[in-house]
This record gives sequence, structure tokens and C-alpha cells, in this order.
Amino acid sequence: MKNLFKKTMITMCSAVMLMGIGAVSANAATTTVGDFTVDRSKSGYSSPYVVSISAYNGEGGKITLPTTAEINGKEYQITSVGNAFEGNESITGVTIPDGYTEIGLSAFKDCTGLQSVEIPGSVDMISTNAFSGCTALNTVNFDDDTAASLTINLGAFANCTALTSIELPARLSSTRYNFLYGCDALTSITMKDGAQKFATVDNVLYNVSDDEAVMVVYPGGKPETEYTIPTEVNGKAVTSTAMHLFRNNSVLKKVTVPASITSLGGYTFNGMKAIEEIVLEHETAPSIGSEICTEMNTGSKVIVKNEEVAKIFESTSAYTKYYTPEKTTITVAGQTPEVKTVSTSFSVSAEPEIKDGKAVYSIYFDNAENVNTVLLKVSFDAAQVSEGTVTVANDKFTSGTSNWTEENGKLILKAYVGITGNVSGFSSAEKTKLAEIAVPLKANAKGNITAKITDAKAAGVVGEDESAMNGTVTMGTSSANVFVPNYDVNSNGTVDIIDITEAQRYYQVASSDETWAKAKAMDVNGDNKVDIQDYIDIFNHLSDF
Repeated sequence: MKNLFKKTMITMCSAVMLMGIGAVSANAATTTVGDFTVDRSKSGYSSPYVVSISAYNGEGGKITLPTTAEINGKEYQITSVGNAFEGNESITGVTIPDGYTEIGLSAFKDCTGLQSVEIPGSVDMISTNAFSGCTALNTVNFDDDTAASLTINLGAFANCTALTSIELPARLSSTRYNFLYGCDALTSITMKDGAQKFATVDNVLYNVSDDEAVMVVYPGGKPETEYTIPTEVNGKAVTSTAMHLFRNNSVLKKVTVPASITSLGGYTFNGMKAIEEIVLEHETAPSIGSEICTEMNTGSKVIVKNEEVAKIFESTSAYTKYYTPEKTTITVAGQTPEVKTVSTSFSVSAEPEIKDGKAVYSIYFDNAENVNTVLLKVSFDAAQVSEGTVTVANDKFTSGTSNWTEENGKLILKAYVGITGNVSGFSSAEKTKLAEIAVPLKANAKGNITAKITDAKAAGVVGEDESAMNGTVTMGTSSANVFVPNYDVNSNGTVDIIDITEAQRYYQVASSDETWAKAKAMDVNGDNKVDIQDYIDIFNHLSDF
């Protein structure tokens, strides 16, 4: 009896759920208003309709969004912008009429032609990445408030690199993130009159809604290279930073965090391109968020007062990290950092034959100790080869920047190779292949095709800074040849009996003889002497044989 009752109840609940789902689906509808596709939907059976712009099919330029849409014979107010414009490159200006309440997730993301946007006072939500990556956006106007509040989410205006100033509405009531990170030209952030929960001081945005203040947005275009987070604004102690506060900043070289800051949000210093030092003045460890100091400028330091503070950067989870050891070090002030011995020996060898029209050379560590980055400079005869490729052959390293230049008849390769994931650097007492260089042969290339290591450097840090390449480097075999035979020794375009006759004039001349400069062309097998084997090789390639 109990089982029958249980089955009956499950059946009834399932039916009710299906009816609800069916009702929600039945209430969904789509229509077209001019160049816009408009959707009507419900998030639940008893929820109100949400009518939103879901697609745009126009030619671009300056556009104004529609205010109403007729669906199934009834007129509805449009209140939301969905993911309708992401990646659009043709719109240059957008006016959002009063009555809209939400700008949705990634609504205008990567609209690279968008220069201006008018946001009505009725909007109370600007969602994550709403205008992220709008690299031409230089004007954001917020109309006078009609809504009571406004939440701006993560990255809403991130990486808008043309934006130099923004005036935020007084109704701004909530954000936990720097929604303007990556705006490299931004120097001015102000609030409209009447703001209660947020304030700007020296163009920095703070949340002052509670007894203590939170530093929320630091403009990426501020010219100062050093900055100390203030301890107080508007009579309130600054005790924490919002997530992404200095993310991707390309100007600051030093940031000092006073001990009054007890909480640092995730990604606070992430990706800072010019940073050299983050100084924490804490005797007691603050709370820090994930990725706080990851991917910062190579060679940067986080300087702390004691080991207790240093330990907060040690992660016990494979899914959480606080800094990138390959780029940043955590240093206790006053302690002498460990100095690593960095040394290596290089050599080069060549494949014995041409492969697919290319000469191929291998670069080896003869030995290595604590090597994180390698700089190689290799020269070739520019008359014989063209620019080629560098392929890393060691799974602990990855290719860096490679540049090819030509000077004084030489083709010069300058290539960086950096370590991946091995914080302590690469060490080996065994000969280990590092990389392979392949260069295409030019027409009529012949004789020895030589690769010569003209310079090699190593460093115990990851980074393409030649001045930091201060490891001890010695050279093993510094050059290698691939021999390209030429049986037409008199260069008349045909291999014939005359070539053998020409070669016989230099019989038994060797590379040590005075006449070698002329005889060298007869040495078709590249053994540094002219002998019977050269005649046999020419004979075997006679055009008319």
C-alpha cells in the first residue's frame, strides 16, 4: 500500500513539473521589430515575462533600440538587451531608451567599432562583460536616475582601451569587482551628485556603503608609476580591495599595501605588465584571494615582512594558486635571496643530408645547471639559405621570440627558448637536445651549408631580457655543416666529360694546399681533397651517360 501511494505521488509530481515546463515553453515567443529580433520568455511558471533583444540584423552605424514589441497581438515593453551584439563590428553608437532595466551578459562584448553608448536611468543591472573589449568606445553616458539602484558586474567595461573618462550614476549601489580593468587610457573616474554608496577620491572608486571602505577601481591610465593604497577615504578606514583592482595595469612599477588592508580580493595584481614590487606592510597575514599575483611582469617581487605573511602565498590545492613562481618571487624583507648557479655548455650538429630542401641542425645542452631561459644567436651564409624555423625538442622548454636579420652577407637568427613549469630551472649532466633549426636552401646552394653559434646565453629566470642572461656559458662544437654536392664543377649547366677533365687538373690537391681555393669546387664529395672518388661521383652523374 505504501509503495502504491509512493508511486502515485511521484507520478502526480512529475505531471505537475511537466505541465510547468510545458507552460514555460508555450509562453516563449519571438518576433521582429525592424532590424531587431525580440524574444519573450519566462524563467518559471509564475514568473513575469521578460522581453529582450536577442539579435540584430541591421547594417550598423548609430542605432537606437526599440522600446516595444507586439507578440501574439499584445504589445510588450522591451526591458533587456540579451547577447545580441557580441562581436558586431559595424555599430558605432547605441542609444538604449528609458524603460530598459538590464544589459545582459556579453551583450555588446567585442563590438570593436562601437564608440558611444547612452544608458538610461532605468537600468539597474549591467552584467558581466557587457561592453568588454569595445576598443573604440570613448563615450559612456548615464542618463539621470529613474531606477533606485544599479549593479555593475565583473569586466562590464573591461579592456575598453579608448575610454579616457567615465562619470558613474549616483544610483550605483553594488559591485564587487573592478569592472574597468584593462582600460589603459582611463584617467578620470567621477560620480554624479547625490551618490550615497560609492565615492571617488583622486579618480579612484571606493565603496563607502558600510562602516569601512573598499577600494574598487584604480584607473589604468593614471600616470604614476608608484602608488600606496590609502588607509582612509571620506573619514572611513580602507580595509579591503575588490577583485581585479590593478589587473592588467601597464604603468605601475610599485604598489605598497598598508597593514590596514586586511583583505585583498582575487586577481588584485594579476597581469600587471610593468610591476616590479608589491610591498605588503603587514606583520599579520591578510586574507588573499586566488590568482592575486599571477602572471605579473617577469622578475617582479612581492616583498613581505616575515615568514608568516610569506606562507599565505603557498597553495595546498592543485586548483588554487596565488602567484606565478616562474615570473614572481616572494621575498622576506631583509633576507638575502638564494643565488642560484646558472651554467651550461652548448653544441650544434647537422643532419647528414638535406631534408625536403632544408638543412637541419640540432642544438644541444652538453650539460646544464638551473637554466630557465636560453638565448641563441646562430649565423648562416645568406647567399645559401633563407629564414627558417626553430622547433623546441625538449618538453621542459617552449619557443620564445625568434628574429632573423641579414648583415654583412650573414643571415643571423636570434632565438629565445624558455622553460615551462620547472621553477627550479633545468639541470642535467647528460647531453640533451634542446632545439632544432631548419633553413630552406636557396637555388644553386652548394658546398658546405654552415650553422655557427656566434653567441649563447643562459639565465636562471624566465624572460626575454638579454641583460639578465648572466649565467656561465661555454661552447662545445660551435659550428656544423651540411654538404650539398655540385657535380657541374665548371658551372656550365651540364654535368659532362668536361667536368671530369676540369677536376683532373687538381688531382690530389687537398685543403691544406695553396691552390685549394680553386680546387675546392672539384671536391664534390666534401672530404677536403680531390681524388679518384670525386671523378667517380661526377661520372655517375653525367647528363649524357
